[in-house]
Amino acid sequence: MNITKQHLVTDIAVATGITQKDTKQVVEAFLDLIELHLAKGHTVELRGFGRFSVKGRKSTPVRNPKTGAVLQLGDRMVPTVKFCDDLKERVNK
Repeated sequence: MNITKQHLVTDIAVATGITQKDTKQVVEAFLDLIELHLAKGHTVELRGFGRFSVKGRKSTPVRNPKTGAVLQLGDRMVPTVKFCDDLKERVNK
């Protein structure tokens, strides 16, 4: 089963007793702030969970499978997540 953002909002609202409307605002603000800091090149660390960061990728040639044309994919930044060892252990139990 895939857990959506709405599922998380509902679960958090039930666990905390906060309304779903207020919970959704908090979750949206949290995700927006992570995105904002990553866009600035910052690292966001949540102890006991993991680290969100951005990583630079060099320019690489790619091929369009439909036309066969080779294009150059420029330098870019990609978001990454590295989960902490404690979380990995808890998931594997």
